[in-house]
Amino acid sequence: MRRSPAALVYYIILLILSVGYVAYRISVISPDQSKPHVRAIAGVLDLREQDLREQVVPLRGEFEFYWSELLEPADFAAGSPPMTGYMEVPGLWNGYKVNGKKLSGMGYATFRLLILVPETGYYQVNIRELDTAYRLWINNSETGSGKVGTVPEEMKPDWTRQELAFFSRSDTLEMILQISNFHHRKGGPEEPIYFGKADVIKRRKVVSALSETFVLGFLLLTVVFHLGLYFFRMKDRADLYFSLLALVISVRVMLTGEKIFLDLFPFFPWVCTLRMEYMTIFLPPALILLFFHSTFPQYARKWAEYAVLAVAGIFLLSLFLLPPYIYTYIPLLSQAFILAVFLYIIWFLLKPLRTRQTYIYLLFAGAIFFGLIGVNELLYYNNWLHTGYLLPIGLLAFIFSTSYGLSGKFTYALDEAEELRNEMERYSNELEHIVRIRTQVTEEQKNQLEKQTGVLKTALNKQKKLLEFKEMMSSILVHDMKNPLGAIISLEEHSPPAHILLAKQSGYQMLNLLQNLMETQKFEEADFSLRITENKLNEQVEKAFEQVAYLARIKKIELINEVPEELPVYGDRYMLERILTNLVMNAVKFTPKGGKISVSASPENGMVKVRVKDTGVGIDPEFQQKVFEKYTQMSDTSSIKSTGLGLAFCRQAVEAHGGTIGVESEPGCGSTFWFTLPARKPRS
Repeated sequence: MRRSPAALVYYIILLILSVGYVAYRISVISPDQSKPHVRAIAGVLDLREQDLREQVVPLRGEFEFYWSELLEPADFAAGSPPMTGYMEVPGLWNGYKVNGKKLSGMGYATFRLLILVPETGYYQVNIRELDTAYRLWINNSETGSGKVGTVPEEMKPDWTRQELAFFSRSDTLEMILQISNFHHRKGGPEEPIYFGKADVIKRRKVVSALSETFVLGFLLLTVVFHLGLYFFRMKDRADLYFSLLALVISVRVMLTGEKIFLDLFPFFPWVCTLRMEYMTIFLPPALILLFFHSTFPQYARKWAEYAVLAVAGIFLLSLFLLPPYIYTYIPLLSQAFILAVFLYIIWFLLKPLRTRQTYIYLLFAGAIFFGLIGVNELLYYNNWLHTGYLLPIGLLAFIFSTSYGLSGKFTYALDEAEELRNEMERYSNELEHIVRIRTQVTEEQKNQLEKQTGVLKTALNKQKKLLEFKEMMSSILVHDMKNPLGAIISLEEHSPPAHILLAKQSGYQMLNLLQNLMETQKFEEADFSLRITENKLNEQVEKAFEQVAYLARIKKIELINEVPEELPVYGDRYMLERILTNLVMNAVKFTPKGGKISVSASPENGMVKVRVKDTGVGIDPEFQQKVFEKYTQMSDTSSIKSTGLGLAFCRQAVEAHGGTIGVESEPGCGSTFWFTLPARKPRS
């Protein structure tokens, strides 16, 4: 069987990482689970003879047990509350007898343990799974998960892993643990609480998290790899089912052990987390069966497939229809389901084994090993075995064997495809010459069409832009020329001197409008040049006042020139007059009757800063950044309309001189438009 070098390298790396992870897990993480540890007797755990510098001790043994009591350190300091008895921890209070009656998982209780340590110093406890909410005190330090309560409405379940670090000034530690449960069939400290030096606990926490993160990354790599294979050949669904299986197991790895999922999503509801964890129990058997049926479809039994999917569907449906304290019994029923699927798969694989192909032996061995690990998980889940959480190890072995087996099947298919490809190449070579000639002719015709299409698109875009510009300018000119034309038509209502002034003022307005249109377009097309000369700013302000004087007189607006007479500024005289005229005219438009407009200037950092201040309506802060854009109206609700080109022209003209322009305004308090121009003649 031929394999590509890339696939061979992939599987060698996969094998090395798998073996390395198993050895690492056994040598670093697992020792504490296999070592014999001292046990608590009558509520006292004596660790004075233990070396805690390199080991972590699980708190096991007889804890003081106070049923239906939520006691705090102050309650024990005040006296000795009546004790229900001693309870073996880790363990569940399910079946514990109180007054001759066995307890269920529902209820609440307090546990107490005295720990004798060899020396003072920093210690830490690592709390794992306590069903289903707790508060814990060690001396004066406190932590917890969820919210304990005496009734279901008061409590909030949570399984987030917690650590509590503290400094002990005494060799005797008092640990008080409150636990309440009204949502799960199991109640009590199901898993041990680990105790040790703070640095040792933290180091082992990091090691455990990194190992699970390694497995998770490994699984996600498998998901991507086999999902990619499926997309290359969607007719064969074996890779799809295998990638989904790896994805489901990835979720299970995140929801068990160190519960990485809750670290990433601490806001996720406990009920949803529990449902997701239970889904990872029901789905893998169905996905494994679908995977093997797709791998060997000639041996598949549809009745088995339908039966497994129906049972898994019923289990999944119950998760969403039943409350947690009922569907937490489902894993007990699912154990028989998992065992039945496992036995069926072993029976099913006996048939393809007869073909004596190497990759089928690998698939069979991986299925056997993974099945045995699954049985271990069930026994560990029911506290019948204490071998530890071995699912990642079985999963790595299953992934390696299955991936390698799938590659063998895929390689056989590639060999057949390669033979067909060689035949096709022979036929292809004979037709290649004819196709090349016809392709050249077609390519030439296509290039000609593309060129013609490009020319037509360019012409169409130009025509469209011209039409849009024409329509926009027409509407603006019609609107903005109404006022000056109306003023000229009404000349007969004024005295002869007023005729002249009104006609002159109206002419200035129409001229200003047309100049703004033309000069703005020139700036955008870079079709302009500046004639820089020295100018007396005071005189330019007076010229600007002349162009708006009549309109200011009608509105009784006072125009004030506060610019020093001898203050020079360098720039294009025509442009400077146009900038001042636009700013002053803009101020007159938006200043109510009886207002004031002042123009001032002062040197500032080698520039001359000019300010046009009015007592008008002001500008909203969110609108101030837009006033210098083309066709922007000063206010959506104002009755005063304009082209929106005046301020846009001012910005372009000021920036062309190397200056800046801006506005300072508050609604109802007027506005101050400012700009800067060089105080000295530029070098070029």
